[in-house]
Amino acid sequence: MILENAILIASRVGLFLTCRAIALPLLYSQAQQASLEPSPASASGAAGDAADTYELLPTPSTMRRPFLLSASVSISGRSGSASSKRIQEATALFFSFAFEEAAFLFVLVLLEAAQFDRALLRWNWRIDLAIVIAIVSVLIPLAVCVLLGFRTRELNEFKRSHVLSSGLLFLAWAVLFLKVPIPAALASEATSFSTASLVRICVIGTVVIGILSGSGAISAAIETYEAVAKKRKAATVADVRVAESSFQRTCSDLALRKSQLEQLQKSSAADAQQASFFARLTGSSQQQKDLKALSLEIFGLEALAKSMRDDLVIMRTSAQEAHFNKTLQGRFLLLLTRIFGVYCAYRLVLSLLNLTFFGYAHTEKPPPDFISLGLTHLVKLFDVDLDVAVWTRQISLAMIGLLILLRIRLILAYLSAVFSAISSSVSTSVLIMLLAEIMCIYLLATLIQFRTTLPPSITGDGAKGPDAPLLASLPSFQVGLSALFDGSFLLAGVATYAHRLFTTPPVGFGQRD
Repeated sequence: MILENAILIASRVGLFLTCRAIALPLLYSQAQQASLEPSPASASGAAGDAADTYELLPTPSTMRRPFLLSASVSISGRSGSASSKRIQEATALFFSFAFEEAAFLFVLVLLEAAQFDRALLRWNWRIDLAIVIAIVSVLIPLAVCVLLGFRTRELNEFKRSHVLSSGLLFLAWAVLFLKVPIPAALASEATSFSTASLVRICVIGTVVIGILSGSGAISAAIETYEAVAKKRKAATVADVRVAESSFQRTCSDLALRKSQLEQLQKSSAADAQQASFFARLTGSSQQQKDLKALSLEIFGLEALAKSMRDDLVIMRTSAQEAHFNKTLQGRFLLLLTRIFGVYCAYRLVLSLLNLTFFGYAHTEKPPPDFISLGLTHLVKLFDVDLDVAVWTRQISLAMIGLLILLRIRLILAYLSAVFSAISSSVSTSVLIMLLAEIMCIYLLATLIQFRTTLPPSITGDGAKGPDAPLLASLPSFQVGLSALFDGSFLLAGVATYAHRLFTTPPVGFGQRD
């Protein structure tokens, strides 16, 4: 018992530290780009030359979506106040805690398969599952509402309006969450508030997974087609140098205009203090016109510089990929990318066929795909004792997880775009909390889908009582959820394709030729 408790504690600590040391630095860098927050290093170098001055401009939120950048965002940056640092530290700790709790459920399932003490595992399972449900349905939404209601930087200014706005936001979330419909096939399992909450999270998770993976699938399929059809041309070193030179000139012009604006503002303020009342009335109009004209010019230069920086990032990446693809390792990874793109295209077609022709009458035995066929031939060739059906579903889940991982930057950029349309700014902490919500929902939904992928000895289909496996306490992935996933997957793919069709520039490096 002591050894088993030590293993459980070590697993929790290991998951927490792994997230803290590996996942969080990457996510924070992506979230800072998506939230348009300059890094401290960039802010400290603001007094340098023109190129360094431009480092305060927001970094591109995504290499292929420059339109998401809000032109109204100031380039002045945010002050790294002690309050802001404490908020980010608390967010990092909470994200690591949420990841540890959600991932620990998978550890418990694995330990159950390894014949650990079932009573100990069940006790940890109940506590951990309740914590994850509370994190998804209450804690993260409440934290996001507080950050949005207090505008993040004003948490030290306790005002009644801030509390009221945060409370209204959380009330709206609670109403929406309780309005999530429970599928008829799962209504009999929603016998308590916690179980009903878990079913609602499962429904939300199925839709979220379908949307994210569908968007990633169509993007991967299109990019594979464009690469194979030679519709994307790689940038050369000379192209990159020309773009860098143009970018630096724009930076210099921007720095010059900003310096002129600062001098004009100072002189205008000094003249206003020394001038008479009549002179202020007659002269302020022209000064205001000059200030407005210069501000508009700076606004245009900022937008141009942001666009040029996005293009420069695309060109650099294109040149690096072209060089890497000439190596042996690059050719191998390129082949894997092509195969993955074909799989994504097939997955879209299969979802359409399931919704229109195949239906879901034989959900337990879905139509075979080329992964099943490949594994079958592998078994016949190497005489490997492998359950093809089980491993096929597990590989499909892994592919969906890979699609979501590949879309993290775009997810953050979309979230930033939504909140930028609502408010003048969105913090990195808000994006990290929302990503924690998506992560927990995905992990819970994946656990529920495991009931259709793992052997009955682990899933415990139909088993009840204290001796039932851990997964038997979760709702089953029924017909309604399968159709919901395929519908979300297909709709997201169609919407993403239409979005790319109307927003992607017709010509450009890394774009369609």
